[in-house]
Amino acid sequence: MQPVSAGGPGSPLPRELIKQEQERVTLLLEINQVILQELINLQKQGKGGNVQAPRNTDGTSKDGSKIASTEYVEYVVLSL
Repeated sequence: MQPVSAGGPGSPLPRELIKQEQERVTLLLEINQVILQELINLQKQGKGGNVQAPRNTDGTSKDGSKIASTEYVEYVVLSL
């Protein structure tokens, strides 16, 4: 994310650009909130778990930790 600049360093931004930037940040925060809520719901359903655990060929984790569902991993990736 790069800052919006209307001129040289220290020059004021036009109000329209400030408003657009605020709307963009607000939208990103809303999207992140939805993703986080879905991750919480998936955890409550028992679909959460270790997303980085090395897996055996049968799909179980090599270190014995619970492996996250594919759906959970997809939401984690979206949140990055």
